Amino acid sequence: MTKTEKAVISALLISTAVGFFFLAGQVIFARKGSIGIISSIDASAKLTDKTPLEKGIYFNHSENVDKLNLNRTDLKSIRAVPGMTTSLARAIYNFVHVKSGGNVTDLNDLLQIRGMNKKKLKALEPYITVMGGHAGLAAWGDKLNLNFAREEDLSALPGVSKKLAANIINFRNANGNFTFTEELLDVEGMTSATFKKISKLVTTQ
Repeated sequence: MTKTEKAVISALLISTAVGFFFLAGQVIFARKGSIGIISSIDASAKLTDKTPLEKGIYFNHSENVDKLNLNRTDLKSIRAVPGMTTSLARAIYNFVHVKSGGNVTDLNDLLQIRGMNKKKLKALEPYITVMGGHAGLAAWGDKLNLNFAREEDLSALPGVSKKLAANIINFRNANGNFTFTEELLDVEGMTSATFKKISKLVTTQ
């Protein structure tokens, strides 16, 4: 073997060794980065268990179906929530409907209320929401309130299909709250016969 061949082989061995150590370093660096990400995820998960549930723009409607929507309900319904006191119910109602105009988007906003803390809010969270849910007594009293009713409430009325119920909700969203029950006749799909069936079962007050 000539000196040139030996030099070439030595150079190749050195290059291979350097490449191996470089690759090993990259793998170790990437692994440390992955461990860091996993640790961050675990920390976030632990934090979530200790704080009230936040509702974002996107949420599962079915998850809140049995909860009271504070933005759409009345004081009496808030007072009926398990664990609720009269003074706290009034404070929540004033904060949501007077100060915020019925536009609270995050349950954690209730922490601004005097007398509210994370422990109390965590205890109330299984019963209340600010997205989805139902309107409580504001929807169903002696009559169904057209301005608070959900699609499910409306479709329970005689002669009202799911499509017609959806049309009523869309009409309300487009034109604002109903002032008179007769405005239902302007809803697409509403007939005089159906209106006659439900006119004594609904209200706008």
